[in-house]
Amino acid sequence: MITFLSVITLLVLVSTHTHTASAVFEGPPVILIPGDGGCQLEATLNRSTTLHPYICQKKSGLFTLWLNLDEFVPYYFDCFIDNMKLIYDPKTRTSQDTEGVHVYIPGFGNTSTVEWLDPSKVSYGSYYTHLVDSLVAQGYKRNVNIRGAPYDFRKAPNEGGSYFWRLQQLIEETYKENGHEPVVLISHSLGCLYTLYFLNQQPNSWKSRYIRAWVPISGPYAGTTKVMRVISSGDNLNEYVISALTARNAQRSYPSSVFLLPNTDYWSPEEIIITTPKANYTTRNYTQLFKDLNYTVGLDLLQDTQGLVKDIKAPDVPVYAAYGVDVATEDNYTYTGTTFPDTQPTISLGLGDGTVNLRSLRAFKKWRNEQYPTVMWYEVRGPTGEHTAILTEKSVFRFIINEVLFPFIKTNSTTSRKRNKDGHRKSPKLT
Repeated sequence: MITFLSVITLLVLVSTHTHTASAVFEGPPVILIPGDGGCQLEATLNRSTTLHPYICQKKSGLFTLWLNLDEFVPYYFDCFIDNMKLIYDPKTRTSQDTEGVHVYIPGFGNTSTVEWLDPSKVSYGSYYTHLVDSLVAQGYKRNVNIRGAPYDFRKAPNEGGSYFWRLQQLIEETYKENGHEPVVLISHSLGCLYTLYFLNQQPNSWKSRYIRAWVPISGPYAGTTKVMRVISSGDNLNEYVISALTARNAQRSYPSSVFLLPNTDYWSPEEIIITTPKANYTTRNYTQLFKDLNYTVGLDLLQDTQGLVKDIKAPDVPVYAAYGVDVATEDNYTYTGTTFPDTQPTISLGLGDGTVNLRSLRAFKKWRNEQYPTVMWYEVRGPTGEHTAILTEKSVFRFIINEVLFPFIKTNSTTSRKRNKDGHRKSPKLT
């Protein structure tokens, strides 16, 4: 998992960005597609049993399930995990909410639930809000020419169901309501794979009409080794009072977890990712790993998800990617003793953005030879390029505005026709 695992890093970032809203230019409309954990989830409860009868609620009206930091404490976290996990049905090959739990994805079409993970809008719960503020400072308007397309990030694209139909309708609606201007899609993390899957299902005639460009940020195109640790031993979100093995109960139930396993085309058969006293595991023996983990649901999820974007097919739209490099990133794992997988491993580090391995972040570059439209990228070096911290990085905002949005300003806009003495358009400023 991506944003869900690194969200605590994002939560401790305190906003230092202030913007002065002023109409600078009128650019193409933007639709934001979040990553794993990058939107709010709401739920109602009507449960017959709970893990802790005196702590966990059985019945509840609509409440915020994700993100609610009050749940990140012992015992209450158990209730949260039990409400978040999915149940797989091998007959329909789909995942459903736990019995008595009904999860809803609020705010489709708006920006509020992808700007803030916590609806109280405290600074540590910000997500896309810094980017949106930067666009508003250039003359954009929330819910007019900046829209949001949240989804159930626990699931993989094969279970997207009506989401992709709704996304298509949102794109076409936004196009029409903004003077028939093609849309710029901006996605983060898992949302990049959702967007790629969506674009690869659309005919080129549709894409050439409705899509101006795609900006994938921190895309895990070839998966990430971190998921192998999460599936094996769980992840406690860097909260020492929380049990990683408790979190594993939900993390293993998510199709999106298995979907993000390292791609076999990008890791060789000789690269050992998990070492244990009894066996070693590479990208070529996932089936054996799942059997040894007694993770039987994983075998079904692997079959359902492994081929969804395995070839990382070019989207045939202009691509302007942004991602971080030179951040220590989990590479492989060593388990000792006889307690695998119910203990945490020694982690060896490589390079990437702190969550996604570098080879996966750069896998999109092959599109230069696979499509005619532009493929451009911007690398952020150092800590500000970290997987979720990059969403607060001003240089990324400048890249998006100057390279993606500004060149496509409506030619009938008075502001957009202002030129420097050398004849070039004036570059907008970030305040």
